[in-house]
Amino acid sequence: MPTKPKKPCAHPGCPALVPASGKYCEKHKPLHPEENSSAASRGYGSKWQKARKKLACDTYGGVGHIGGGAMSGKDPTKVDRSGAYAARKIARDIVRAGFADKCEVQIAYAIGVAEPVSIHVECFGTEHQEAGFIEDFIRGNYDLTPKGIIDSLDLLNVDYNAVSAYGHFGKSELPWEQ
Repeated sequence: MPTKPKKPCAHPGCPALVPASGKYCEKHKPLHPEENSSAASRGYGSKWQKARKKLACDTYGGVGHIGGGAMSGKDPTKVDRSGAYAARKIARDIVRAGFADKCEVQIAYAIGVAEPVSIHVECFGTEHQEAGFIEDFIRGNYDLTPKGIIDSLDLLNVDYNAVSAYGHFGKSELPWEQ
């Protein structure tokens, strides 16, 4: 069986030939260690670490759970962003109404489905109402479709520069904090 032809070393200006399965000659391999090791040896988290830190900064100091969707865009039709804002607003309203002393609302969406497929409320043992009552309160008082969230929080008129530094939550001028 014929062997595959050799190719030039990928290091700029290097004329050396390397096997077709390789990328760098022996002289230049040490200069490119990230490309000469497996993803497993580099660590799965190497690229995700920065993204996870950014996502955690976007949340309320990393306290709020995140599903992995980025909140760095400016498109409120994406439920990664608008759903997080709505969940924060609802959690604040639940605490204000006296239903709990601490609250986190989780909303899950499916692609192509406007209504959330799941609403979960976690009050960390501080609830003054049954969980079912609180979930019914949410379903009966909030339109959690993307359009409903955009309209209720006026997301088309938010200055998203305000969330570009120090996160998306805890700033009293934002509609989901009021």
